Amino acid sequence: MSEQELKDLFDRYLKDQCTPREKKLLDALFESFRKMHLRAAWMPKNPDRLRASLLKNIKKGISIDEKRLDKHRQVKNVQPSTVLSPWRIAASIALIIGFSIMGYFGYVNFTKVEWITKTTTHGQRATILLADGSRVRLNAESTLIYPKDFSTGHREVKIVGEAFFDVVRDDTKPFMVSSGDVMTTVLGTSFNVSAFPKEAIEVSVATGKVAVRAISFSKEQTETTELTHPDVKEVFITPGFKATYDPISQALTALKTDLDIELAWKMERLTFSGFKLDKIAKMLEERYQVDIRLLNDNLRACGLSYATFGEESFLEIMNNLSEAMDFEFEVVATNQVEINGPGCGQ
Repeated sequence: MSEQELKDLFDRYLKDQCTPREKKLLDALFESFRKMHLRAAWMPKNPDRLRASLLKNIKKGISIDEKRLDKHRQVKNVQPSTVLSPWRIAASIALIIGFSIMGYFGYVNFTKVEWITKTTTHGQRATILLADGSRVRLNAESTLIYPKDFSTGHREVKIVGEAFFDVVRDDTKPFMVSSGDVMTTVLGTSFNVSAFPKEAIEVSVATGKVAVRAISFSKEQTETTELTHPDVKEVFITPGFKATYDPISQALTALKTDLDIELAWKMERLTFSGFKLDKIAKMLEERYQVDIRLLNDNLRACGLSYATFGEESFLEIMNNLSEAMDFEFEVVATNQVEINGPGCGQ
């Protein structure tokens, strides 16, 4: 496929004159590119600008690629084929798409990143000092994945579970926290991320301003292929507010919150505010390394308006909760507790 043929193909695409097969191929490639890079904070929001810039850089790459092909033909005495097949289109684009991506973003980065994984167990917490001086307080049963050095144009870490980030400001390198379908981006601030599996993802801000972006993908089946369409939602939150992303409904919302409650775990306090008993039991399990079993499923929905504890022992907390929530408990073995009672609505 010659340079002029590929340029003509792109021109026909922009003028909406491609054949259905050519258009579907190019559309799929564009969607793949957008899907790979949509999570980055510097991703352009204007798809037309993305396509135009990408096409421009692809055309630049064609000249380089075509010169190499011409040289190869001279050596091998091979004549170029004039057949414009979809497979040759795809192969030609694949050869230069990587260089086009680099040209679009204006940099080439061949740095090999060395990743470090830190995981806390039941009842364990940890403090991690990152290469830029930022500090991360990792909650129990959580995992932080971070690079040994921030050698790229941004600082990115990944979290599963919960952590509090105190980020050193660097206007030239945004700090990005990846948690499932949510990307949190800051320059320098402090905030909490809760992203446990099968639960809503929550980002609470203590200082500064935070951008929270959620990415979901919907699929459309065409006659020959399945195209993926990204859906991006973004909110900006300031101290005293939190963003919540529901992975089921894919809704991203921002609302006012109580930081004393959100950050109680970091201060070694237990604060329950409007929590159900099943969530309270989970928090107690994490804090005191015990296993709590609810013998009556109706107990799970029982709620507690507000309670906070600091240095109280596990038994002192359980005695207070049993009186407030009308249940009985028994320590049946070492680190094993059973809770029973009529439950709610009985």
